[in-house]
Amino acid sequence: MLQFGQIAALGTVVFTSILLLRNGMAWLRLRLRKVEGVDPLPYGSAVVTQVLAWGGGIFAVYLVEFAGLGRAFSLGTQSLVEMGGWAKVLIGLMSASTLSTVNEIKKALDNTDSAVTPPLLSTKATITELTSHAVGSGGDDQRVRHVVVPGGAGAPSV
Repeated sequence: MLQFGQIAALGTVVFTSILLLRNGMAWLRLRLRKVEGVDPLPYGSAVVTQVLAWGGGIFAVYLVEFAGLGRAFSLGTQSLVEMGGWAKVLIGLMSASTLSTVNEIKKALDNTDSAVTPPLLSTKATITELTSHAVGSGGDDQRVRHVVVPGGAGAPSV
């Protein structure tokens, strides 16, 4: 019988798969319709980011095995070296999906966007506005603009 942690890990794969499909469909819909003023790139960036995360999770599982540490990692009664290839792929998907889910929760709780990051894919300068608490300003919030240029560092300006 599956335990709660295993069910939760499988649930994160389902959750991130749904996010991937949702963002992929939004990207495709916006690319086909060419809606004026709406950039489909953030949706495509989310898809690429999740696929890279899954690939990284699978790579990490195989790296652990090839590094000779596979016996130290087990799920149930089987160590990593005893598992088949598809089981290792699923473990890689679950590990990456768990971290992606934690990241989604962090983004939902962070209503100030203080942990915002630039999109993975970008063809032009992306401007994001962040609300940050100004130290020594009597507790007032101030708007800080970060201009992120692809391939370059963003410099905050007030």
